[in-house]
Amino acid sequence: MRRLLVGAFGHPKFADIAVEFCTEAAVLIFVFPILDTVVQFGTKKVTLRLGLGSVGLAILLLFIAGTIRGRAKEKE
Repeated sequence: MRRLLVGAFGHPKFADIAVEFCTEAAVLIFVFPILDTVVQFGTKKVTLRLGLGSVGLAILLLFIAGTIRGRAKEKE
């Protein structure tokens, strides 16, 4: 099991894949919860909690992407 995990996550391209995933997920999370709420229920259902949650999670994912990228550059 350990060998499988090290083989998958230790692959040189894994950092690139993880960074791309995190940045794309950040964009989707930043845009779609609010947009979907507006389309389904109108602007009155868009709450501060929804907005801050979307923005906060997007920033967290961008931070994770930057951290992964920085560590990958250190190993090179």
